[in-house]
Amino acid sequence: MAKGKKARHLTMLLVKENYKDFKDALKEPDVLNKYRLKSPLPFEGTLFVQPTKQNLPAWVEFVQSGVKEKIELSNSASNSAVLFIKSSNRTFAFTFGHGRYLLKPNSFEQNFGLKVAINAVNPERLRSIDVRTFEELPLYTRQQASIASSLGVFDIDIDSDLLRGLTGEPSSEDFALRLTGTDSLAISVRTDFQDIGNKCKQVLTAYKSNKYKKYFSWVDHLQSISDPTLKDKLDDKLTDLISKGDIQNIYLCPPEVVDWEIIDGFSYSPERTYDELHADLDINDYCNLIQDEGTVTAELLKKHRVNVKFSEIDELSPKWSVYECIVVQVEFDNYLYVLTGGQWFQIEKQFAARVLKDIQNIPNQDNFLLKAETGEKEGDYNERVARGIKGIVLMDKKNIRCEGAKTPVEFCDLFSKDKRIIHVKGKTRSAMVSHLLGQGAVSAELFLRDYTFRERLRSVLKNQRPNLSNLVPKTRPQTSDYEVVYAIITDGGKKWPDSLPFFSQLYLRQNAQRLTDLGYRVLIARIRLNV
Repeated sequence: MAKGKKARHLTMLLVKENYKDFKDALKEPDVLNKYRLKSPLPFEGTLFVQPTKQNLPAWVEFVQSGVKEKIELSNSASNSAVLFIKSSNRTFAFTFGHGRYLLKPNSFEQNFGLKVAINAVNPERLRSIDVRTFEELPLYTRQQASIASSLGVFDIDIDSDLLRGLTGEPSSEDFALRLTGTDSLAISVRTDFQDIGNKCKQVLTAYKSNKYKKYFSWVDHLQSISDPTLKDKLDDKLTDLISKGDIQNIYLCPPEVVDWEIIDGFSYSPERTYDELHADLDINDYCNLIQDEGTVTAELLKKHRVNVKFSEIDELSPKWSVYECIVVQVEFDNYLYVLTGGQWFQIEKQFAARVLKDIQNIPNQDNFLLKAETGEKEGDYNERVARGIKGIVLMDKKNIRCEGAKTPVEFCDLFSKDKRIIHVKGKTRSAMVSHLLGQGAVSAELFLRDYTFRERLRSVLKNQRPNLSNLVPKTRPQTSDYEVVYAIITDGGKKWPDSLPFFSQLYLRQNAQRLTDLGYRVLIARIRLNV
């Protein structure tokens, strides 16, 4: 664009192709003022403006109740507008004020701005990156550089971080001076009104480009699904599986980390009595309860609650919807989709295949420990193993304070005389198994690097099993002498470890690599249920 033109900040969305008429994309077109564009212009378009609302700031009423004199303020005007432009057979929506909220939420393409940004940005001139990190609880972070910086400056895990937004300078100033991409595209650009049509063409070309694959190919690995139409189709796939009784690959688990030692059991609405408590969450138990409910819908799954009976509390506590607790993988239109924590994600099939192959290559052992009893708590199981297998000491709940960690750290659940650091977790109790895996990696790093941690660990072992305390050296340990074992309680009828949900596979691969880089040996072990 000509440098003599004024720089303007514009925010735009790409309307889905099935919305042929501008009005179709608006929530309430009839309450908006409609304005035609001047003629002639080299493009078609219409402006819709929300009638001006005169409102005092929301805080005035509250503050006035405590102030003696009347607060004198002029009413502030709230203005919102959407400018529709048709270019290259696509419709673009430029939003002003709160104009985005005049649009139907499913009327525009998801991640449109992000796709444009990763194709148009200069990877050496980035200012900020927004990611979602997959943990037992989702973590949304923004990394912002003080000056334009290269992609390598930002701390991103390309296997597990979901790119949600990006700000930087384009490769060409002709495209824009600066851009930010999420669902919308926000650009600072030198332009005037009659050039907007050409700018839309330029943006659409960037949207369709595959240039991003040179620096940002990893964004295809994981994508969150926010398109309501697609989510409805995926929900239909899920409810169809449940209705047909095809539930062997559907799991229920808490969508957050819980303290299992203070939980007596669970129930599902419409259950209400303690006699109907279940020791664990199980899709079979839930399906048996709703077999007379009629048609299974996503609304029903979101309406039904998972109730928790906590120790020493008489009342059942409604915690989550059944929908939030479901973990399932389905294939649809040649893509793999995963529902976890109430959110759908699209997984690139080749990426999923690589992850599975990598965990299949991790040494694994079946029947390594004692079988677990149905409904047995992990703490009770660990105690039974420590009593029943010679040379294993119980370390469960033996938290160690040290300078290298913000909170006390549990070294492991079980520690053996052959230097196996064993972490135990029930698969259905943590679909991602992220808590287990994270615990294993953190304690292994502290064991290697933190003298204070090793000293206190030796003290704990002396109290438990004095003859094993010498397994913890005072000096930096030789990590190759130790093996970190991830032991997962699961039923024996499914292929192992393939039956682990995708995100469990992903975290297992990441943490196994992290431990291998530290020099540890890694083993995954299946603990079968005694059924």
